[in-house]
Amino acid sequence: MRNIIILISFFLTANVINGQETMYVPPGSQIQFGSSTPAGIFGYLVNEGNLSMKKSSHIFFSGKIWVNKPGSKVTDDSLKINSLNGGTVHFVTNPYGQQILESSSNANNGSFSNIIIDNYAGLILASNVSVLNNLHFQRGHLLLNKHDLEMGDDKMSGNITGYDENRFVVTGTDTTGGFIRQKSIVSNALVTFPFGPTPSIYSPAQLVNNGLKDDFFARAFNNVYQNAVSGPKVKDSTVALTWEIGKKSPAEQDVVVTLQNDMNTVEEPVYKKLRSNSFITLYGNSKWDKPNALAKGRSPGSISSSFPIQNAMMNSRKLTLGNKRLFLSKKVTTRPKSIDVINVFSPNGDNVNDTWNIKGITDYEHPVVEIYNRLGRLVFRSFGYRQQWDGTFNGAPLPVATYYYVIDLKNGASPLTGYVLLLR
Repeated sequence: MRNIIILISFFLTANVINGQETMYVPPGSQIQFGSSTPAGIFGYLVNEGNLSMKKSSHIFFSGKIWVNKPGSKVTDDSLKINSLNGGTVHFVTNPYGQQILESSSNANNGSFSNIIIDNYAGLILASNVSVLNNLHFQRGHLLLNKHDLEMGDDKMSGNITGYDENRFVVTGTDTTGGFIRQKSIVSNALVTFPFGPTPSIYSPAQLVNNGLKDDFFARAFNNVYQNAVSGPKVKDSTVALTWEIGKKSPAEQDVVVTLQNDMNTVEEPVYKKLRSNSFITLYGNSKWDKPNALAKGRSPGSISSSFPIQNAMMNSRKLTLGNKRLFLSKKVTTRPKSIDVINVFSPNGDNVNDTWNIKGITDYEHPVVEIYNRLGRLVFRSFGYRQQWDGTFNGAPLPVATYYYVIDLKNGASPLTGYVLLLR
């Protein structure tokens, strides 16, 4: 018969590991924390058995490391499973600074019901960790350390609360950081991913699920790369952040994504000047795109469950999520020089005004320039206008006359039209 110990005391310690007292739950043992009096654990915790927390129970953990070994269990008062009705573990400020959490049990038996982070130095993961009900930020950060935080289970989604620019999930600076995984997000639900790549850069995302119930995941990392996760860095007109989002089911469905960045810490110089022209850019077909509709979703504002955040900018975009992860960032529409069309030129070989110059046209990526004679015949067409018109047609000089031009800058505006005089 297995031993069951009901704990209502303020602390329990045993053994010493690396100079720190240790609570040890051996294989085959069951230890249960009651709900009448909070318990305190001041050293290491090593669980190889069944650590159970009754509903409304509270464990204040001020040790350095909490480890659930493979095969161990973290359960509620049933002693069999964990549920939304289990107790709460508080990771609190202590003499050892940053705390470490490792939970190698499977998701069914190794999940926590509720966690509160109340440590200025933060909590760092040494494995993937599952929280069924609520993760609350009181003080400090949760550092994923290239591991994943899973919220909820196959029936219900979990909640993250208490987050703001000073307390959130840190996903990591590079392209191999950890994810927040939000399970069981129902249709039309709003889910928040309160994260940033470093403790000083809060860059959360929100997602509205316009499709069927599904599991969604997201993270953010520093910099924008030409090929999303490789190649040279894209600078000047971006924020130095990339958001990565995805979902479990391969079926395609629409989502509305909102991304927030801090105006003071991650904006490149050109972006900082033109943030009112910002938009969410999606990586696909080997490039970062520019959506057709840029007028929606740009506004100051913050994603926080605490106080409003100053100097934050939010952008939204409707996207289709399928079986591929999406890489997103923010760009601005730069201001090209105004077009100045010269209305007369003289291709006579004197090296003065020998070609038809259109000042500022090279600031546009794909302009189309067409020239017609007075009979409406096309005599010149250029895609890009890198080679200026020299007054010829099929290599033969055209006569002195007035010609009609059409310049389509391919920027959504109407083409520019007018006349140019060719002299000899």
